[in-house]
Amino acid sequence: MKVKSDDRTIIEVLRSYYLRIPRFQRPYEWEDVEIDEFWEDVTTADSDYFIGSMVLFQSTYGTQGVVDGQQRITTITALLCVLRDKFRSVGKDDQADGLQNLIERASELDNQKHFVLQHDRPSKYLRYVQAGQSGDEPAIDESERRLKKAVDRLRNKVDTLCAGIVDTQEVVGLLLKLRDSILELRLITVEVDNEEDATVIFQTLNSRGRDLETADLVKSHLFSILRATNPQNDVPREKWSGIQESFSISKADLPMDRFLLHSWLSRYEYLASADLGKTVRRTISRELAEGYLDQLVADSRFYREIHEPTFREAWQQEERPILDAFNALQIFRVRQPLPWLLSAWRAYGDKQINLKYARIAILAIERFHFIATAISSQPSSGGVSKMYAAHARQLSTANSNDARYKIVRDLHAKLSDDSRLPSLDQFSADFAELRYSRRYTQQQRLVLHILQRLYSYHSNIEPDFKLLTVEHIIPQASLTTPPSAVASIGNLILIPRELNEKLADKNFDEKRLILDDARKSGVYIDDSIISASSWGEAEIAKRSRDMAEEAFAAVWSLSTIPGL
Repeated sequence: MKVKSDDRTIIEVLRSYYLRIPRFQRPYEWEDVEIDEFWEDVTTADSDYFIGSMVLFQSTYGTQGVVDGQQRITTITALLCVLRDKFRSVGKDDQADGLQNLIERASELDNQKHFVLQHDRPSKYLRYVQAGQSGDEPAIDESERRLKKAVDRLRNKVDTLCAGIVDTQEVVGLLLKLRDSILELRLITVEVDNEEDATVIFQTLNSRGRDLETADLVKSHLFSILRATNPQNDVPREKWSGIQESFSISKADLPMDRFLLHSWLSRYEYLASADLGKTVRRTISRELAEGYLDQLVADSRFYREIHEPTFREAWQQEERPILDAFNALQIFRVRQPLPWLLSAWRAYGDKQINLKYARIAILAIERFHFIATAISSQPSSGGVSKMYAAHARQLSTANSNDARYKIVRDLHAKLSDDSRLPSLDQFSADFAELRYSRRYTQQQRLVLHILQRLYSYHSNIEPDFKLLTVEHIIPQASLTTPPSAVASIGNLILIPRELNEKLADKNFDEKRLILDDARKSGVYIDDSIISASSWGEAEIAKRSRDMAEEAFAAVWSLSTIPGL
């Protein structure tokens, strides 16, 4: 790789090149904090202030592609445009025209004027600002919103700099000083021969802009080798943007970096998140790039369905256990099994495994993490993550139904191993710590989930949980029972709202009679309440143990998954 580096001032850069921002670069992203920091540098630093580096590659004769430094050069161009307009507003057209010659100048090739800063993705707003002409601003899209905000903020800063000064010459003096400070800013230009070499440097250099994310590295690699034949029909960019748009409007939190890692782990070798960018560049060649991008598009749909089950257009009744498992896993907030879940859900969606094995593959994860993570909070380990990724990769590459079914059963067997699960005693002790009340709010979603699952387990019909609410047998207003006991899961039942209102704050004997009548009409009320002669801390603790044992041995047992 041939690399040439030079120390240049901004005015030298603007006079030497036309600068082109490739389409694989991010849109303008600087927010107020970066603008304010840049303004502080320009207005307070000594002359020849160093602002970082700019990585360039030969695009066409006289035009350099910008791979690193586009946020800075775009901001500098915007500030020069603002300064040009300010000179013109105080009657200094010569100074304004001088700046315009650094913003737009004639090419030696065609003697036509071209903007010095150009974008592969046309920006009507940037061209409007660069042109410096009067007239209505063009409508802006989301990618231009931050740029317009930056221009407005810079314009406000220049106006504030001159505010309160009556003498025009003094204003001009301030503007000239600001102009010179901008043009004397120094940076290192790093020039390479081609875009691919520039991409390598892009992945290792980023001095002043935002920190690069894995998504930036993957996108830059794909776009550098998947060149659009028609800029107006940029299919690779449309596919990538489609994934980002889907994730941005999702009700779930779906960071692009995390998705890219989990998608990779569901198909390829295990690696850490920090290594994904360079691994994609090393592994995904020009021949593989289109297929890899198509994989990401397909995976993004399955990934969103896992995190946001309502995104799926329709769920069949027999698929309901999987829907419930996905919803439960969102409550548990576990990420380790996501490569496996993605691989299994994709295999089911692609008709590579049937519903029976999809249920086993997914319910095993939900039940294991309910017991080991949601209740007992067992520490996670890299071994579990690698186990999930290994099985995900095996499932993705298996070439027969028998092989895929064997992989599903093998993972189920490993999760069912007693050494990976807490003992019943430990689980029961942890289960007894669950609380739900106005005072204890942190575990409310988990406790409600448990009560609903236990209710469904004992119900002959699918309950409508929107019509049910949590009842504290000893009421929350009790002055004689400790709040922790009142909030304990052993003191909670799920009942219809009208029954809850009927119970109000009645004493236990009255509640028991009402609940017994409700049970006879089909409401699930467990025997431990109906058969109790009194209700206090001892009864609450015993019921909690009974609920824990049923949860551990039956409702969430890995051995009771249908189809085993």
